[in-house]
Amino acid sequence: MNRVSLSEDVLISLGLQDNVEFIRFSLVRRVEHFLLIISFVALAATGLPQKFNAADWAQWMLTAMGGIETTRWLHHFFAIVFIMEGIFHVVYAFYGLLRRRVGLEMLPAWKDVRAFQHMALYFIGKRQAMPKFGRYDYRQKFEYFAMVWGWLLMAATGLIMWQPTWATNYLPGILIPVGKMLHGWEAVLAVLSIVIWHGYHVIFHPDVFPVDSSIFSGRISRMRMINEHPLEFEEAVGRPAIVEGLKRG
Repeated sequence: MNRVSLSEDVLISLGLQDNVEFIRFSLVRRVEHFLLIISFVALAATGLPQKFNAADWAQWMLTAMGGIETTRWLHHFFAIVFIMEGIFHVVYAFYGLLRRRVGLEMLPAWKDVRAFQHMALYFIGKRQAMPKFGRYDYRQKFEYFAMVWGWLLMAATGLIMWQPTWATNYLPGILIPVGKMLHGWEAVLAVLSIVIWHGYHVIFHPDVFPVDSSIFSGRISRMRMINEHPLEFEEAVGRPAIVEGLKRG
């Protein structure tokens, strides 16, 4: 039987799928992610043409956005949004910890090293099952802290480039050209990472194609919880995440 051809109602009636959902992201986190998408795309669209301004495509984009001065103004505006969103994220995270509304699930731990080793062995056929993950796996943690590092670097170098006179009152002048180089190539790295790594996992991965909507709806299906976050599922419902045909160890 081709499961893909069946409607959701039929799958539910056959017990092959259910309509139970779990809350994965709060409204605050969803708004944060939306602002991050908007600011990141806008910064890439206004920043990369400035870095590669000699290219024909860059000149076309600069002209389409109203010229270099307008492009710089837009870049600065969305940079402020990007920086403020990051500050809010940190403050809100500390508030959540103090109020015990959130835990430390996103912090790397030794179990992530073991899970990475387990996954590598699984891919080469040395393990029969994939490792079991909780709320976040080591790949998501790596991507998150890459984003944090990128935010810190882009904010610091961006402010130095934006206010070079003020910056050189307190910092060595060599940081101006160094900051410009770091800012530009970190932007290229960030865009490539989002397009290739993050884009695949939230759009093109077979389990979520055509898009992972959980960050927009805030909800995740029971089956995805069992498949992707079995340890979190077991903690939430108080029973093992055992599903027929699911091969996880």
